[in-house]
Amino acid sequence: MKTQVKLRLQLKQFLANEPLDTITVKRLASACGINRQTFYYHYRDIYELLADVYINEKIPNLDSVFTWEKALDEIFNYIINNRQFINNTAQSAGHDLLDAFFNNVFYNVLLTEINVIDSNKKLNEEEARFLSSFYSAGFANIVMQWIDGTQEEAPLSVIDRLINFFEGSIERVIQRYYRKQNE
Repeated sequence: MKTQVKLRLQLKQFLANEPLDTITVKRLASACGINRQTFYYHYRDIYELLADVYINEKIPNLDSVFTWEKALDEIFNYIINNRQFINNTAQSAGHDLLDAFFNNVFYNVLLTEINVIDSNKKLNEEEARFLSSFYSAGFANIVMQWIDGTQEEAPLSVIDRLINFFEGSIERVIQRYYRKQNE
């Protein structure tokens, strides 16, 4: 197994049990069977390693779902199954990395959904990306609030609210955009 993969997996394992600020390069290196210098050959610090964790992190089954509603289920399942890892990231200097991770996940899910809805290609690629960016920022913010504990709803309730909010809104935006382009 490559050193970077070992380090990512070990950091994730540590974060499942303790806060980021208690994890040292020395402990990480020792747990991976490498010396500290080898760690620094790959990363400047633990924060850069955590960034690499989120760059390479994948939500299981997300690529095999066919609706964005099912994607929401998979995203929340991922959060629940990795709760301590996510909480320890959210309560650390890695909060922004977690937010960017979820923003990117939602961006890709929503861009796919927008392209399905807009099968007649009324939107150009730039507009579809803009729309996905807009919605993904909102979805990621809601999820981060839920993770941070400022939203105390059950996951299914949050999913239902997101579905109710999103349902039909893309179609209306595309229709409005198309009308504006043809005026």
